[in-house]
Amino acid sequence: MHIAAIITLLSTVRVLARSSNESQKEAWVPVDDLNKLANLMPASKLRPAVGLNLKYVLLGIDENVAPDTTKATTELYDIGTCLRENGFAKWIIGFISPLALSLSTRPADLDRMLHVQGFQRLAGHHFFDLDTLTGENIKWLLLKDLQGILRGGINTVYRVATAGGNKPTTCKGQKPNFVVDYTAQY
Repeated sequence: MHIAAIITLLSTVRVLARSSNESQKEAWVPVDDLNKLANLMPASKLRPAVGLNLKYVLLGIDENVAPDTTKATTELYDIGTCLRENGFAKWIIGFISPLALSLSTRPADLDRMLHVQGFQRLAGHHFFDLDTLTGENIKWLLLKDLQGILRGGINTVYRVATAGGNKPTTCKGQKPNFVVDYTAQY
């Protein structure tokens, strides 16, 4: 059995073991110390996060947008709160982006998977205006607030473990404006 299937099965058992009343009464508060997860993130060529504290681990999933728009909006789900004490966090971090991408065309299955993993808490949204970009996927991205305009005490964002987002090899047969889905962890 594939490790992702085992983890999903174990997570399903964990969720089902909790009573529905108990889970409904729980107040959601994102944890504020995720530094243990920082060491579990996939290796990259980005500048290391020296002196920074990991505040959030978010799973970004493209929302369904109108095909005639050039704005891509992404829903950001808090996955760090659930992964913080999860013994399988290293493996989940490695497979959750591709799994979410593969389920993105089946919203009911995607919602079910997010719920089973405990990732149903929407933390926010972000969007890119793609009018001037080439559509090339950037698997690893480091964003720094150099002007002090970000809110919530966040001044550095890493995008890691990107799945999808690559432009097609040819645009033949595509509509003038089309969406290339991707998922990533932030």
